[in-house]
Amino acid sequence: MAQKLKLHSPVGAEPLILKWPVATSEGKEGPEEIVDTIRLVCDDFSELKTALETKILKPGEDVSSYDYEQTKSLCERYNKAIEGIRQLMKGSAKQRQFNKRASMMQLKHILQQCYNHSVTDPEKLNHYEPFSPEVYGETSFELVEQMIKSVKFTESDYFIDLGSGVGQVILQVSAATNCKFCYGVEKAEWPAEYAVGMEREFHRWMKWYGKEHGDFLIEKGDFLHDDVKEKLNKATIVFVNNFAFGPVVDHELKQRFANCLKEGARIVSSKAFCPLNFRITERNLSDIGTIMTVEELSPLCGAVSWTGKPFAYYVHTIDRTLLEKYFIRLKNPAKRDELEPRKDRKGRPVLSIKEKINGALSAGSDSNSNGRWRRVRGSQRENDSPPSVTAAKVLDFDSNSNSSFTNSTTNSAVTEDSGTVIFGPTTRRQWNEYVKKPQSQSGTENDNDSSTADAVTETKVKEVSKQLKQKKKRMKTVKRLNNGALGMRQMQGKSINSYSIGFLPFKEEHIQIVSNFIP
Repeated sequence: MAQKLKLHSPVGAEPLILKWPVATSEGKEGPEEIVDTIRLVCDDFSELKTALETKILKPGEDVSSYDYEQTKSLCERYNKAIEGIRQLMKGSAKQRQFNKRASMMQLKHILQQCYNHSVTDPEKLNHYEPFSPEVYGETSFELVEQMIKSVKFTESDYFIDLGSGVGQVILQVSAATNCKFCYGVEKAEWPAEYAVGMEREFHRWMKWYGKEHGDFLIEKGDFLHDDVKEKLNKATIVFVNNFAFGPVVDHELKQRFANCLKEGARIVSSKAFCPLNFRITERNLSDIGTIMTVEELSPLCGAVSWTGKPFAYYVHTIDRTLLEKYFIRLKNPAKRDELEPRKDRKGRPVLSIKEKINGALSAGSDSNSNGRWRRVRGSQRENDSPPSVTAAKVLDFDSNSNSSFTNSTTNSAVTEDSGTVIFGPTTRRQWNEYVKKPQSQSGTENDNDSSTADAVTETKVKEVSKQLKQKKKRMKTVKRLNNGALGMRQMQGKSINSYSIGFLPFKEEHIQIVSNFIP
């Protein structure tokens, strides 16, 4: 005859009948699971906590080593204590009010017990074709909790889990949210069979604790079937663990999302359906990224069963106005320059170089002697002597309107923030050298460095420009000689600056003479 244990319900529901040895989770023994079950009753019945510590549990004893008789005696002491509490509640004029929704600790324990009593052989969950879309993987309780907090379910939401496995996600969402309806579909045989047992155990444990949950349905089927397409038309939140899906299944899902999901619907997936920095262009108008926005949830350790490393999920929101705005910009010439904000691979906005420079400058102040840029307000500029160097424009490397040098008559550059005047290098090369130059230690030396760096006169700029043009001209001349009939080559034993025309030495000063005769 099988040995059984009985635990009375704190709310008067049917008692739990547990077979000995009790089904356990990893790292725990059967008696410890029973003690955890009793402890979570204390969340709603504080009177039981004192009885648990003084009468039910014996001080100094290791519960994990209890045998059947000791565990049975523990259950009887609990049953006696909870019945006494319930009798006191019936005799009181004021009825006890407790939360009808399970706490996160209670819900996690309930789902773990459902799994322990339903999934009798976890190895059968791994019976699938390798490298196929039917690869089985489980999502942790903590990750689903993170999704619930991020997505923020409402009473009008219709939740669908595509590839629901044994159904933990559906059960957790139905118990932790006020979602209108939850639907899960699973194609694989063993997960779908275990899901039936999970559903049965879930109802039993929730009633025992006196907790409520929303309506849900878990069934076996293919989420690419037309029956599921009809349910997608109602869905407002879709969960899909598509990490192991191939390109064919992903493409099918994208088509269904684009055709079935309503505006504002959200998709939570283990792999993004489009890049986080997706930008609409004329080449990708058929991509699903044109009608959705994507954000990444914070990575969690142990979030999934196939890796212990931090793993992140993605939340997509259907927004067809993105494509509409794109075509409006194309049709309206005045709005063509209003491009989408650029994003990096993490989906974060990317500032242009102009915005970065101006943002860095706005953090500085005129009184800061360590700053390498001097900022002058409009009222102060009137009292200061005019600068002796050409001022830099507000650098905008993203624009084609930048010129290498400013007009010699222009002594200052005023930013769009009104009143801020910036002095500095005028070319990209000077800017690069200016930034790489190390700062001095004292404030006086900093001022001298700043003045020296800014003192790029127009005369010096012209000299450098002239030298560059002469060098470029000489290089062109050498190239012509090399490609022409004269055939320039370096003579053995001659200096590096010597070239040859035939067998005659040909030096740099000769190049200048020859270049005068070459058109």
